[in-house]
Amino acid sequence: MSAPKTLLEDLNFRTVKIFDIGYIAILYFVIGLIVSRLFDKLLGVFDQKKDDNKHIAQVTVELFGMIWMIGATTYIVRNLVELIPSPFDGLAGLVHKRVKEIASAGVFTLIVMGYAYHFRAKLDYFNRRLNRALEVPIPSIFLTPKAPEQQRGVATGVDGSALPESPPSMVQKMNQQLPVRK
Repeated sequence: MSAPKTLLEDLNFRTVKIFDIGYIAILYFVIGLIVSRLFDKLLGVFDQKKDDNKHIAQVTVELFGMIWMIGATTYIVRNLVELIPSPFDGLAGLVHKRVKEIASAGVFTLIVMGYAYHFRAKLDYFNRRLNRALEVPIPSIFLTPKAPEQQRGVATGVDGSALPESPPSMVQKMNQQLPVRK
């Protein structure tokens, strides 16, 4: 069938195309779940105690290796999904292989990164460790030095008025949870 000529043909074509895009998304979702489980089986359980003894550069290289593995797998899966026939191919003039979403493996990548426990745990650990390594206190230009009687919990503004005590930052909370590296 050639390109749609009437409004009804166009509506039918677009409806079938939407169903085909959903079919493609489901394929990527299911394959993504399977691949994320395979990655977890391959990589095993994340052990923070082992990574605590590693240099941050080694942890970074391991994380980059995982990202490379996900990227290479995405390429392979994208090429495999293109070979899977669609039940919507030929309906209302749809050519399944010409649907551009078939080459977009964003759903797959999102599912793999979201469901692969080892990758998520390693990424979270890396983020906390990097924040701890890079945290440098930056003095505020809006706060004046405190008088000795004001040292406990009350900061003063430029005009001398008391400012509310700020809660600990997320980085400070995470650093309290991490073991101190020797």
